[in-house]
Amino acid sequence: IGAGFAVSENLLYLAHSSPEQDWGKLVITRSLLGMPLHILCSSIFGATVGWAALRPTVSLRVAWIGTGWLASTAIHAWSNGQKLFGSKEGETALWLVM
Repeated sequence: IGAGFAVSENLLYLAHSSPEQDWGKLVITRSLLGMPLHILCSSIFGATVGWAALRPTVSLRVAWIGTGWLASTAIHAWSNGQKLFGSKEGETALWLVM
């Protein structure tokens, strides 16, 4: 699911890019960075949903699903922040986590 979303997001970025923009660089950069990030985030969320299904109470299930959603959203937001603010150190740390 994460890889499919990354592909569709990349196509949207490509469709909305300006003609002056280097399309090859955009596609390669987004594919190399975006694909693993989306796979990681969907894996974390999927794992916590699976783990939640095995919990005995509804409150524990909701807690696990919420935790997975928060973790995957935080990692994605961190990645977006690194790109937005141009922090190479944070981007390197994200790759080490992945």
